[in-house]
Order: sequence, then C-alpha cells, then structure tokens
Amino acid sequence: MEEEQNPSQSVSSRGNIVKYRDRWKYMFDQLCLYKAKNGHCLVPYKYAQNKPLGTWVQCQRELYKKKEPCLDSSHRIQKLNEIGFVWNAREHLWMK
Repeated sequence: MEEEQNPSQSVSSRGNIVKYRDRWKYMFDQLCLYKAKNGHCLVPYKYAQNKPLGTWVQCQRELYKKKEPCLDSSHRIQKLNEIGFVWNAREHLWMK
C-alpha cells in the first residue's frame, strides 16, 4: 500500500520534493477555503490555524513586489486577482 502524500509539506516522508507548482496550487486552494470562511484574503502572517498559509500569502506579496520570475506567471497573478487577493495589506487596511 502506497503512502498518500500531503501537499502541504514541501518534502514527503519518502524524501521526494513536491513540485513547486503543485504546492502553489495546494496553497491557492487553501487560500480559497480561507476566503470562503472569512470573506476576504487578508490572512494574518501568523495565522494560528494554518501557519503555512499566512507565510505563503506574505511570500506571494513579496514576490509580486519584487517582480520575481516564479510569480511572474500572469496566470497565477490573474488567479489571485480573481479571488480578490490584496497585494498590499497595509495600504488596503489603511484605506478602510
């Protein structure tokens, strides 16, 4: 019986690295679940219920700000925009 891989972990118990795009999709899906529950995409950096999600959201913002190639994919940016992703949380909260 083959052990099922948990995509939330960057390395499985067998030592196989989960491909970045698979992890990105998994974390995007986690963000969609968060939004469905909370009505927004403003995941706190130190979100106790899902610490990796808070870190991932912050990382997406930093990559976007730096125009890093791994987030340069217009498809990923578009997907985040479609769900109402906030690229600058401080500015967004200040404007409210």
